[in-house]
Amino acid sequence: MRKINMYFSLLAIVFAVFVLFIAGCESQDTTQSLTGQALPTAAPEEVGLSSERLERIDKVMQQHVDERLIPGAVTLVARRGKVAHFEAFGMMDIENNKPMQKDTIFRLASMTKQFTSLAVMMLYEEGHFLLSDPISKYIPEFKNPKIFVPSSSGDSYEIIPAKSEITIRQLLNHTSGLTYGYGDPVEMHELLIKAGIRGKKIILLILRIIRLWVTL
Repeated sequence: MRKINMYFSLLAIVFAVFVLFIAGCESQDTTQSLTGQALPTAAPEEVGLSSERLERIDKVMQQHVDERLIPGAVTLVARRGKVAHFEAFGMMDIENNKPMQKDTIFRLASMTKQFTSLAVMMLYEEGHFLLSDPISKYIPEFKNPKIFVPSSSGDSYEIIPAKSEITIRQLLNHTSGLTYGYGDPVEMHELLIKAGIRGKKIILLILRIIRLWVTL
């Protein structure tokens, strides 16, 4: 347990440093460039990368901008402590016609996933579980899962047994079938409400997962 607690303490420290870094960036004078603050640059081949392949990133990102899939983006590839690719595309402010800058500050979401995945992989390296393990091995409520699919008539939905259980690997690569609820059919929301699955039950499940990892 002491080792697991050490891991989460380490993650908390890393997260705190990240927050302080972002706060420091936001508090700086906007006339001071933030590009390449800490990492030196290098030609791709100097760090074992391909210039030709990295140029494909430029083409794809510019295509996304031209097709209006995204207003703009900043891409960076670093290896062996050196930046080999760093480019800005599109607009950072369409209304005011401001082009994207390399030091543009973005609002980021889902920042807990990196830390959670890091903790999981540290435990995996020590042999506490296999990536192919079903999560029901640790959380019995996920045993014998069912899935929500269109009916044969196509005008409604039905629940059928899943062909396999959700694995830890699927949780890590976002292929578990679990949903945030965005874009789901109305019928699914009605079933969740009928089953009494609300915010309180989700929070209790999260707490159960946390206790599980601490006791591994």
